Amino acid sequence: ARRVAIRSPFAGTVLERLTTEGAYVTPGAPLYRVADLDTLWVQLDAFEADLPRLAVGQPVRVSVEGSARDGRVAFVDPVVDPRTGSARVRVEVPNDDGALRPGMLAEATVAGEAAASELMIPASAALFTGRRSLVYVEVPGRASPTFEARVVRLGPRAGERYPVLEGLEEGERVVVEGAFAIDADLQIRGGASMMARDPAPAISPDVLAAVLEAYLGVQAALADDALESAQTAAATLATRAAAEPQLAVRGEEARRIVAAEDLSAARAAFDPLSQALIALVRAAGNPLPRALRVAFCPMAFGNRGAEWIQSSDVIDNAYFGDAMLACGSFREVLPPARAQPNEPTESTEPPEPTEPRRRRARPAPRPAPAPAPVDHSHHHHGATP
Repeated sequence: ARRVAIRSPFAGTVLERLTTEGAYVTPGAPLYRVADLDTLWVQLDAFEADLPRLAVGQPVRVSVEGSARDGRVAFVDPVVDPRTGSARVRVEVPNDDGALRPGMLAEATVAGEAAASELMIPASAALFTGRRSLVYVEVPGRASPTFEARVVRLGPRAGERYPVLEGLEEGERVVVEGAFAIDADLQIRGGASMMARDPAPAISPDVLAAVLEAYLGVQAALADDALESAQTAAATLATRAAAEPQLAVRGEEARRIVAAEDLSAARAAFDPLSQALIALVRAAGNPLPRALRVAFCPMAFGNRGAEWIQSSDVIDNAYFGDAMLACGSFREVLPPARAQPNEPTESTEPPEPTEPRRRRARPAPRPAPAPAPVDHSHHHHGATP
C-alpha cells in the first residue's frame, strides 16, 4: 500500500488520534490533535472582589501537584458569571520540562502589596471586627506570658498567610492559635476586649442580611453533609460580601469553603467564618426578620469546640453532620434588630435542649463550579475548538 507523509505545521505532542488506519477521510478532516506543551495556559476563576487587583502582565505563582512555577496573567475575562460571581483568568506558564500536563488542577497566588512587605503572619492569627484587623502580640519582658491587642493593616490573603502592611515589626511574636479564646476571656473579665472596643460597624443591613442568608445555606448544607451545596452557598456569600468593603474578609473566608476538597476542609474554613459573623451580628444586630441562634458543639475539632449560627430551634450540627447531628446546645438567641411595633421578640435566653430528630430533606442548589483545569495554549491543527 502506498504511504503518504502528512506533516504538522508545528512540532508538538499528539494529544488524541481521531482516525484509524484504513478509514476513509475527507479533505480537511482532522487526523490528530497536536499541541505545543512548552507553554501552557492555566484557566482560573477569580472572584468579583479580586478583579480590581488583577491586570494583564501581572506576575503569578502557580502551584500544581506540590510544585510551583512563575507565570503571568495573559487575559482577564471582562464578564462576570452571575451564577458564581467569578470571572475567568488565563495565566501563561512555561513548561519546558514537560512536568505540567493538560487537565491537572492548579492554584495561583497573584503578587500584590505583599511584594513590598515580606512580613507575613499565619491566617489564623488575624481577627476581624468589622472595620479593623487585629492580632494579639506578646508583651516582652513579663514574668508570665502577657498579650495585647494590636490593630494591623493586612494585604490580600496569600494562601494560609496574610502580608502585614502596617502595625507589626519583624521579630514580634503573635498569637497564632487561640486568639479568640484570649479575647473571650477578656470579655468575661470585663477587660479591654477588642470586640467590645469596636463600635457597631456601619454595614448596610440589607447587605448583611444577604450575607447571613447565604451563610445559613452553608450551615444547612454542611449539616446535611452536602459539600457541593455548601460550596454553592459559599460562592453566593462571597459575591454578596463583595458589595460591602467591610465584609471583604468574610468573602475571602467563604472562598476557602468553595476551594475545599472535602467536607473536613470545608468545615475547618467554616469555623473562622462563623466566629467572625457571630461577632459582627452581636455588634451590628440581626438584620433578618426572624431570630437566629448561636449553637456550640464542645466536641468539634478534637474537643476544642466551635460555634455556629442557625435559624432552626433544633440543633443542626454543621461540624459533624449526620455522624452527630444533634450534638451541641444553644448558647444565645439573636432577636431581629428591626422588630415591628408591638411584635413580640424571642427571649435572649438560650432555649432548652431539644430531642434529636430525623434529618430533613433540602432541595439541592446548583453544584459549585469544578476547579479550573490546565489547558494548552495552542489550538491543534485541523480540529475545531
